Amino acid sequence: NNAATMSLARDAGAIEAVIAAMRTYAADSVLQGKACHTLSNFNTGVDVKTAVRAKSAGAIEAVVAAMRTHAGDHEVLCQGCQALSNFNTGNDRETRARAGSAGAIEALVATLRRDVCVMVLVQASTALHNITCDCAANTTRARDAGAVEAVVAAMRKHARIENMQIR
Repeated sequence: NNAATMSLARDAGAIEAVIAAMRTYAADSVLQGKACHTLSNFNTGVDVKTAVRAKSAGAIEAVVAAMRTHAGDHEVLCQGCQALSNFNTGNDRETRARAGSAGAIEALVATLRRDVCVMVLVQASTALHNITCDCAANTTRARDAGAVEAVVAAMRKHARIENMQIR
């Protein structure tokens, strides 16, 4: 049972251990990519307590830091975008505000401007949508960061990719 496994991991302190490892080994891109993936899994909506604990422990900030530090690493960007998307799914305005304050929008816009695969671009635009949805401050922040232009440029570059057009 995935929810039971997540609860066990949460109760054992796995979330805090992953974030501590991210802080300790900030220069290790392989660790950062795997840690972003792990944190993303803690925020899939399977177990709300686990997702809340991950956010409270600083998961959003850790993911943003990894994306900034390893802006040229495909796996970190891919997993980081997925994690930010998962963190901001649903109606949690506090999480959206926290993501905005942590610099998630700017990290996502920077990712959209990079020459990365379309899968990363789709994940970045989905995360950007989730973070700005029903959050005026984040919508303003995204506009000021050039999000509209970055998304449109990605859509034009990948005009034949359906997922890029519908995100």
